[in-house]
Amino acid sequence: MRYDNQEREQQVNPAQLDAIVSHWFVNERQRLSQPDILARYTLDTSDGLEAMVEWFSDPLEALNDAEGTFHQQSAEQRFMSHMNDFVDEALTLSQCQLFSHASRLYLSVKLTEAIIRLCNSAFDLEVYTRRERNRGFEPLFMPRSDSGNVQDFADNSRAALAESGLEVVPDVMATRGDVSTSSTVSHLVEWVNTQKSLILGETAFKSWQADRNRPCNRLIEFFGAKPIGQIQKIDMRNFFNWIIQCPSKPTHDVRDLSFKKQIEIANKQGLTRASINTADKELKLISGYFQQAVKLDILPKNPCHQVSPGKEAVRTVRDPGYSNTELSQIFSLPLFQARTDAQKARYGEAPYWLPVILAYTGARAEEIAQLYVKDIKQDKDDPQLWFFHIQEVRDCSGTLILAT
Repeated sequence: MRYDNQEREQQVNPAQLDAIVSHWFVNERQRLSQPDILARYTLDTSDGLEAMVEWFSDPLEALNDAEGTFHQQSAEQRFMSHMNDFVDEALTLSQCQLFSHASRLYLSVKLTEAIIRLCNSAFDLEVYTRRERNRGFEPLFMPRSDSGNVQDFADNSRAALAESGLEVVPDVMATRGDVSTSSTVSHLVEWVNTQKSLILGETAFKSWQADRNRPCNRLIEFFGAKPIGQIQKIDMRNFFNWIIQCPSKPTHDVRDLSFKKQIEIANKQGLTRASINTADKELKLISGYFQQAVKLDILPKNPCHQVSPGKEAVRTVRDPGYSNTELSQIFSLPLFQARTDAQKARYGEAPYWLPVILAYTGARAEEIAQLYVKDIKQDKDDPQLWFFHIQEVRDCSGTLILAT
């Protein structure tokens, strides 16, 4: 039987092994709310909560360092022993068996890379959960722990291994059963985020998610447990109108409150509200979540489409700058008539040279104030010509012009 398994194993390619890792990753991420699963990836220390990234990254780094040396074989054995329980768990989930050294090593490496991402996800989730509970809220943004999905993952893995030359497409790594018309918006958001994290990787996903955190939190609070299949355009228009009641720049204390409480405070204190353009932008970001459900025929249509009344027209008034009279008043100040050593000691040359350079060049104050001495350049073709080299990205080592 072992020989027969080894023969079949020769037909397993890396993409099929990746499918096993992907199914395990999705299943594990949905179980992060369970204390015993969370304890795999985070640790409470005297300094606070820590992600156990180094527990997995250090052995992987040691394996990579040993590649091509006479220590490689022993390093591979140590690494596979370290990851053996996770490999067996992933294979059991997919109901597969692997015996060859190369296949199990490949699976160990890929699982380690996935686990490092899970450590960061588990840390972020636990920090969020503790903060919400400290505020007196039960977290809504939680991964589902659905034991019924385990068999779905196993079926998908067996199907993947049965087909030669399988190509894994991230959008179908989770079955349609994960989200349905009876799912809440919280579940929809978590489901789409899981898909995106698989596609983008941890770093890119955090950047992608950063713009969507506040809109998604608003969405979850507004709709609560209402099924996504019952959300209509009129509901999204009401949600749009709810956004523009929220304060635009709440203080730190207010920002930690629920959006309903924020609106109450904004009403009492007359705070500036979120603009129509802000609401329009947030609605477009949220629309992407519903569009994923439409794409997989979970929803018949996107309730966000054609809901926004449009962007608010913004009139830009050009700053006329200084008049000749104002310029005369500035340069008639005693500073420009006779500068004293006391003035130089307190502010350096900046009070004198900044207005002079601005008047001479017509540049912006922030462009001149950030110049360094080395930004004064001499024209290579005409040594008589000198100029300021104003640049956005640059090495900031050196001496500031206005400090000299």
